[in-house]
Amino acid sequence: MRTDPFKIPSLAMPRVEVPQLPKLDPIIPAKWAFERIARQIEKFETDLEPDEEIGLRLVATPDASVMHIDDVGYWGPDMLIFYGNNEHGKPMQLLQHYTQMSVLLTAVPAKEAEPRRIGFHLVQSIKDDAESEGGE
Repeated sequence: MRTDPFKIPSLAMPRVEVPQLPKLDPIIPAKWAFERIARQIEKFETDLEPDEEIGLRLVATPDASVMHIDDVGYWGPDMLIFYGNNEHGKPMQLLQHYTQMSVLLTAVPAKEAEPRRIGFHLVQSIKDDAESEGGE
């Protein structure tokens, strides 16, 4: 059998059907990170002394300042936000991409007679959101 020297054999792969993947909600990455952080804060607060509350120290900076955490949230698909005050009572916000999050939760002296506990409220907001979305 003689073959044509100028004919190139077909290297085409057979067509394979790929199942359609579910479309992800673009808010999920930051929301997942928020939920994990909220649950960790709630757990961390169970070991605090009665005169302590939760604080946050930035791990990747040379500054040794600590933030008293008042609230945590997320914005859009990728940003986590920590709200609080520094040791001088000045307002602070830490905005960080969820993939770059590197914070140290720490015990700090309470600013008022009754220490602030935010973990329960954060986890409750997760449950409320899930109920309003028809989940959990």
